[in-house]
Amino acid sequence: MNNKKQYSEEWSDKIRPAILLRDNFKCQGCGIKHRTYIFIDQSDKVIQITRQEHEELKLEGQRTYRVFLQVAHKDNDKSNNQPHNLISQCPRCHYKRDKVYKQLLRIGNTAR
Repeated sequence: MNNKKQYSEEWSDKIRPAILLRDNFKCQGCGIKHRTYIFIDQSDKVIQITRQEHEELKLEGQRTYRVFLQVAHKDNDKSNNQPHNLISQCPRCHYKRDKVYKQLLRIGNTAR
């Protein structure tokens, strides 16, 4: 979360947990579960691994992570916390969603 001032006071304690629960603690983009360990192979494929595999691969210098789901605003308006506007996403899917939105903003700004 880049700027906490942009979010409602209830975001961390009520809103975010409610959305994660509603979405069964799964990314609504790729289906990965909250707090899952993953390995990203050379072809950028995401592979779910155990905690022990995570620790072993990390020692070998491999790209492994623990996924912590984020809650994204579909309309990119951080003040619009209506449940239908919120979606649970892994960082990769959230990044992709925001990247597309920012590209559309740039296109719109250059058209003006």
